[in-house]
Amino acid sequence: MLPFFKVNTEIQNARYMLLRRWIWVVLGTIFILSTTTQAQVNFTGIDMFWKLTDELQENTAPSEETWQALFDTPGYRYLVDVDRKEKRFRSFFPLAFMPSQKTALDSVLAGKDRIDLFFLEHYLEIKEKRDSLESFKEELAQTDLTQQALPIVAKYLPDGLTESHLPPKIALVFYAPDGTATKGLIIIDLLLAMKMDLTAFLAHEMHHHFVEKITRLQRPGRDSDDYNLIHAIAQLQLEGAADLIDKRELMETSEIINDTDSEYHRRYKQSYRGASADFVQVDKLIVEISQDPAKMKGHAKQIRGMLPFAGHPHGAYMAKLIEGKLGKSAVIETLTNPFAFITTYNKAAGMDGGNSHVFSDTAIEFLKTLEQKYIE
Repeated sequence: MLPFFKVNTEIQNARYMLLRRWIWVVLGTIFILSTTTQAQVNFTGIDMFWKLTDELQENTAPSEETWQALFDTPGYRYLVDVDRKEKRFRSFFPLAFMPSQKTALDSVLAGKDRIDLFFLEHYLEIKEKRDSLESFKEELAQTDLTQQALPIVAKYLPDGLTESHLPPKIALVFYAPDGTATKGLIIIDLLLAMKMDLTAFLAHEMHHHFVEKITRLQRPGRDSDDYNLIHAIAQLQLEGAADLIDKRELMETSEIINDTDSEYHRRYKQSYRGASADFVQVDKLIVEISQDPAKMKGHAKQIRGMLPFAGHPHGAYMAKLIEGKLGKSAVIETLTNPFAFITTYNKAAGMDGGNSHVFSDTAIEFLKTLEQKYIE
């Protein structure tokens, strides 16, 4: 009887330990899920920005240590190391925030450099709206941004993709009225976020994050003659498919330019309306490359220049046409291969009664050679 009792006791103890472990696993999972938002959203770039600009507003040049503390925050680290924005930050932050720089600031604002004006006006608005931005930041800190955006982005991705991969982290910063997604991190300007439908915009950027997990494209290096053409093709697919999430209103009102439209919205609509005509020229350049490969570098750079805003409006035109003629699933099916996005667009364009340019057989055949080279 004693050995039998001992065996039963050992079995009960083993079951107890197993049950205890499962309880800890469940509790741990609940804890992780409940703290996802706090862990995913990073505001340190905002906090360091205010610290640095407080010094600037006192006409004090920030120490190198303060600059580096700003650049070491997640969002700014990428913007400095990859996007090469450090020179602009070091020049324009003092211009916008130091009282002693007013004469120099007025001179730049009176100039005709649209890029300088684009950034400086943004920084001046940040300075003016600090209280509102701080309140908005506190509101976001209490909001589950990730869980709000995931159901939206999931509708534009293959089934199950958002469940099989972790969502990206989010860094809020001040840099430009823009956002970007890169290798598990989404960077969004807080002033831009305050002005827009942040959930839809975040879903757009998340789309890039998840597509990166499934793309079969192997991009060439920047020093390759093919780089600009491959980049342009990739951007058409990447931004076009994602713009279906948050830029439908721009597409559907592209024929109407309102006084209330921002400069970005006006130019987006103009580019969207002119996309088919631009594709005629892109087609001719690709054909010329196919006939004389020595023209690749120059023509590829020209093609990329014809697709402004990183391919957004032209890609959106293609994605919207594919969706309209073949269904949203046809767009989703191209997400692993940007060359498939081009050929699927061509199929949809052929169904559009002559309203959309159909790329020539010569151009398509040449793109197929690039597809064999860069799709794994």
